[in-house]
Amino acid sequence: MIDKFRIEHNMEQILCNTCKRINPEYYEMTLQLKFEFFDNIMELKEQCMKILMENFTTINKIDEADDGYFVFFRDHGQMNKIATLFGRRWLILDKRTSKIMGQDKMTQKSLYRHTQNLTLVNLNTKDTVMIKGVEYWIKAINKGGTLILRRTDNGAKYQCTYKMIKDYFQLVKKYDKNTDPSHLADNAKDEDNESDINSDDSNNK
Repeated sequence: MIDKFRIEHNMEQILCNTCKRINPEYYEMTLQLKFEFFDNIMELKEQCMKILMENFTTINKIDEADDGYFVFFRDHGQMNKIATLFGRRWLILDKRTSKIMGQDKMTQKSLYRHTQNLTLVNLNTKDTVMIKGVEYWIKAINKGGTLILRRTDNGAKYQCTYKMIKDYFQLVKKYDKNTDPSHLADNAKDEDNESDINSDDSNNK
C-alpha cells in the first residue's frame, strides 16, 4: 500500500530592482505638472511633452489632465533634473512629498512612492500684478525665482518669491510692448538681477 501525502507550499516571487523597473506597471515617482496664467494651454502642453520625451527614458506612463499632466517615472531620481529643465524656461513652484508604500523583501528597507508637484507660472518682466490690494509691475525675476517688484504709484521696491504671496496674488495685466507705456521698458534696465527665465519675445504667453 502506498501512502499519499498532500504538501501545500506557497511560493513568492521576489524581483531585483532592475527587474521591477521593467514591469510596465511599476513606478516610483509621479510628476504632477500644472500651469498658471497661460492662455494657450494646448501649445504649452506640446512644449512640455517635447521636453519630457527628449530628456527622460524612465517614463512609464503619461496621463493627460485638463490643467496639465500626470507623468509616472520608474526612477524617482529624476526630480532635480525635471526642476532644472523646466526652471530654465518658466517660473516654477516645486513641491515634493513621499510616503511609504511597503518594504523591499530582499533588503528589508522601506519603499517610498514620491510625488513632485511642479507648477509652471507664466509671469514675465513688466507684467502688472496686485498683492494685498497694492499694484506693482515686475522689474525682474532672478535665477532663484525671486520677484523684484516696483509699486506703480510711487516706484517703491518690493522683493519676494511667488510662493510667499501666491495666496493673495492677482495677475492684473500681461505686458504688451506694442501698447503698454514705454516708461516700463525704460525703467527695466539692469538695476536689479534680470530674469533668465522670461523675455519680451517669449512665445509662452
